Amino acid sequence: SVREQLRASWLVLKSPVVFGLILLMIGLMVAIFGLILTLLPFHLEAEFGLSAGGRGIFLGLPSLFSFWVAMNAGRIAERFGRGRAVTLGIFFFGLSFAVLGSPLPLLVYGLGAILWGLAEGLVFPPSQDRVVEAADHMSRGTVMAVWVGGLRLGQSVGPILGGIGLATIGVSAS
Repeated sequence: SVREQLRASWLVLKSPVVFGLILLMIGLMVAIFGLILTLLPFHLEAEFGLSAGGRGIFLGLPSLFSFWVAMNAGRIAERFGRGRAVTLGIFFFGLSFAVLGSPLPLLVYGLGAILWGLAEGLVFPPSQDRVVEAADHMSRGTVMAVWVGGLRLGQSVGPILGGIGLATIGVSAS
């Protein structure tokens, strides 16, 4: 019944590992969409004079590398362990955010963008795999709906916070 399905889903969602992974993903999405994708284009134009096309190419780097790593995430997680892959990815996120928030040459910024993509590929697929694995067949759809809802929440809140930050401190501070 629906009630049993929701109860089973709730048990999965309230487990510390699953709940923690969902909170981690919300936080990463807020950072990616709020800090990086909202503020970084202004900074790339102001600091390096990149045109819209240059900014688009720059912001496409993480997607390319994320895709490449995500295609191999299963093998990486099998070889090194899912937890280590996610931990390494979180480290890469921190390093990439530090690079992208520092006054460094454009080439180093490009390396930061590549690290960002590697981080996404290392963190997102194994984390989603762990959440799916925690759910039984009956509650998997509900659990994944909450997972995706958390990602969308981060995508929505991030730009709002980034926009408030830009409005408060100004574009020149980016």
